Amino acid sequence: MRARVAFQTSRFRGTLAAGPGVSVRLMSLTRQAISTDNPALIDAYAPGSVTYVSPALSMEGAIEVRPSDHLAISFGLFLWADNASVGGSNATPPGMGHALTDRTSTTTLPEPIPTPQYHVATGTQVLLGPFIGFHFGP
Repeated sequence: MRARVAFQTSRFRGTLAAGPGVSVRLMSLTRQAISTDNPALIDAYAPGSVTYVSPALSMEGAIEVRPSDHLAISFGLFLWADNASVGGSNATPPGMGHALTDRTSTTTLPEPIPTPQYHVATGTQVLLGPFIGFHFGP
């Protein structure tokens, strides 16, 4: 849900929009380990995904150039903020039994890799980015 305000002349328009919302994020992680001693020793580990639901805030500001009465080209900045500490644990479980295995040999013994718990996201998450777009209509 957002409120928007716009100011315009015959060739330019400025817009500001802001409002609250809900963020649902799914984050996944894959770790790939390769031995520095033997590049044939490799391990890929995908500990699973982390999901959280959080209140969010979105804001946007843009300047639009209006080449015609029914078309505008927007140049703007968008901000999205939520909180990864809300709505559950954001850490993956520790991995068990992962080892560097030699894909080229059947006689090499696996070397265990300590696999800690990964903290995928904690605290405020902010996305800030520019955009270019089109606005159709009056």
